[in-house]
Amino acid sequence: MIKKHKDIILNVFIVTMIFILNLLLFSSYSFMYKFLSRYHNRLYYLLIRKYDGILFDLCIFCIELILFLPFYQGKIKDLLKYKKLNVNLIFRIISILILITTSIAFLLHIFEVLEMFRYFTNIILKNNNSSLHEIFKVKDYRYLKILPFNIIAAIILHPIIEEFIYRGVIYNRLKKISSVRIAIIISAIFFSFTHIPNYGFNIKIFTITIIGIFLAYSYEKTKNIWTSVFIHSIYNFWVLIMDIIYQSLHSYLHITINFLILIPGIIILIQENKKRRKADNPVIKKDTNL
Repeated sequence: MIKKHKDIILNVFIVTMIFILNLLLFSSYSFMYKFLSRYHNRLYYLLIRKYDGILFDLCIFCIELILFLPFYQGKIKDLLKYKKLNVNLIFRIISILILITTSIAFLLHIFEVLEMFRYFTNIILKNNNSSLHEIFKVKDYRYLKILPFNIIAAIILHPIIEEFIYRGVIYNRLKKISSVRIAIIISAIFFSFTHIPNYGFNIKIFTITIIGIFLAYSYEKTKNIWTSVFIHSIYNFWVLIMDIIYQSLHSYLHITINFLILIPGIIILIQENKKRRKADNPVIKKDTNL
């Protein structure tokens, strides 16, 4: 009993310290940028300006791996070992994540959505000078320039380091001292709270918590960290593309694309749910032969 209590205290302490240190590391980004720009111009140019910050992200990536990966309970090579991906599970979870985040975006911008429908109605009825040409007009060319190093950071570096830490280390530690469901929820909350320095404490943190829950679920379901890494990468790429569209083009185009994805997404989920119910409740055919 004493050993069990010691294990609980030790795991809680390790998880808490990893979360706090990681949060401090993310919170200190702006300070490190200012410090380097003021006292080390050459280093600032090399790490941050020259390659769009990819070298700085890579340094943080290495520091976090060195600091936190040794706390993984088990052989690190088993965590890093590549296994065959469950494509069907990946497709379902990505569809669900896009559906959930799109639904939240619609609810948050409901008045803009209604205004968009009114705009399209005017185009159809030709009530005023509304035109489809206005929607496709570029409002800011700066955001159309997709920076390759930003893509590398978004779909490779960030997913790998975040999955190794939050699913590989923190989730597995929490699972040792609690149930799977509690471990999934707490690790997802820790994951979302780390993003507060970037987004503030708002609805995005709630959305990231939901994303963290599904990422932990995918890892638990497959026991393969690369499944959650792959899901994380695809979702980050989706967010990056949609952000470029939102920042550079008309907001109505962004809403329209979300709407066009939302409808098929709902249909796919309904079909998947029907297939799952049939699989869970197979119909037993009666033998009519006498």
